[in-house]
Amino acid sequence: MISQNDLYDLEFSLICIRNDIKYKFNQEILSKIIFVLKETDTIFEDNQIRKALASIKGLDQKRWYYVYHNNVYVNRRFLKNKLIYQLFIKLCEELNNILKNNNYEKAYDLVDSFHCLPNIIAENNFIIPKSFWNIYVKPYRNKWDKNFLIAEQKLF
Repeated sequence: MISQNDLYDLEFSLICIRNDIKYKFNQEILSKIIFVLKETDTIFEDNQIRKALASIKGLDQKRWYYVYHNNVYVNRRFLKNKLIYQLFIKLCEELNNILKNNNYEKAYDLVDSFHCLPNIIAENNFIIPKSFWNIYVKPYRNKWDKNFLIAEQKLF
């Protein structure tokens, strides 16, 4: 289970990926994030995203500086909605697959469409507001895939 603090770390990770979409460790970074998101039944631990990314050998410590400093939190709220975990996993896996095919323009547009979603969820009591779909997902749909996340949008 992750907290709102992990969501903020997830957002920053997605921003870093977007800012250097061709970075050689992006796929490994996404794999570590997916692993953390899939481990929802384990005992909670602070800084899960940071610790997972810090384990990557050769990661640019200047760009990814924040993963090497664990924070101490006094307030935690936990993400319990399994559908949101599934959505993040699907998005990260899709991004990983696009990166494997070296389609960097599409990968950039995809991560650009959801990089802010972790923060939106954390700031909206773990709910995805309707505006997210129109503001962030719709441009990606119009350019790349008309059916992108249609089923997921209906669930939320």
